[in-house]
Amino acid sequence: MRNSALAAILSLVLFCIPVYSKDSPPPNLSGSWKLNLPKSKPPKRYKIQSQSIVISCSGLDVRFVYDTDGRQSVESYVADGKERVIPGAQPQNGVTSTKAEWRKDILIVDLISKLPVSGSSLTEVWHFTGRWQISSDGLTLTDRLTDNSQISDEGTGVLVYDKQASTPVGPRTGPVAKWTPMAIEAV
Repeated sequence: MRNSALAAILSLVLFCIPVYSKDSPPPNLSGSWKLNLPKSKPPKRYKIQSQSIVISCSGLDVRFVYDTDGRQSVESYVADGKERVIPGAQPQNGVTSTKAEWRKDILIVDLISKLPVSGSSLTEVWHFTGRWQISSDGLTLTDRLTDNSQISDEGTGVLVYDKQASTPVGPRTGPVAKWTPMAIEAV
């Protein structure tokens, strides 16, 4: 009798606890977001006055359309954990790549630039990580930026975005720019 009561209680506890598995869909970051500067601690190297982002998520594809101080840019990622070279973004004979993946409810985006050091066989590596997480109420999006390059901490900071009212999409509304997975491009 005692064992069956214990088994019944254990069964109730196990079935009532929400389970998060790797097969669970990641949070949907889609929507329009506006940078809240008073709540943010931008990296020292950022000189942003205003920024808005429109994010689109579909499966593992994540697309960011930025408007930063009046300049637009687009970043697209496949959040599958694979490193991909960014076409057309190879500075000074180096290689720039990105890697994106979901870890539980956080989108991790790594930007890695490997640049040869002039007159040497050494390579200088710049490695920045963004950790995107949406609040439980869906109204706040936080990007925790880390400079992993060990060159400086000028890329470390926290950017906080507030959800904006949705803009209705009409039948003639088209994309802002062509979506190329893993590309960072100016619009």
